[in-house]
Amino acid sequence: MERPKDGIKHSNHIQHETGHGGKKYFKEYRIHEWDKKGYSMEEHITNLDHAIQRACEIGYFDDATKLEKFRDRSN
Repeated sequence: MERPKDGIKHSNHIQHETGHGGKKYFKEYRIHEWDKKGYSMEEHITNLDHAIQRACEIGYFDDATKLEKFRDRSN
């Protein structure tokens, strides 16, 4: 089913784990979208670069900004 342009609801989640010293590391980006007309999509992305790219592709720029912060933490 093609992604609708209107009426999409979403429940996205960025999963991370905390390492030594309280440093947070990216683990998974979960995307869940639906409408009340039969559209439903779920994705689980474990690669940080792909997660940032996918969030931008489908318009979740706030999520992309949050994900980008994990890239800074990995250096």
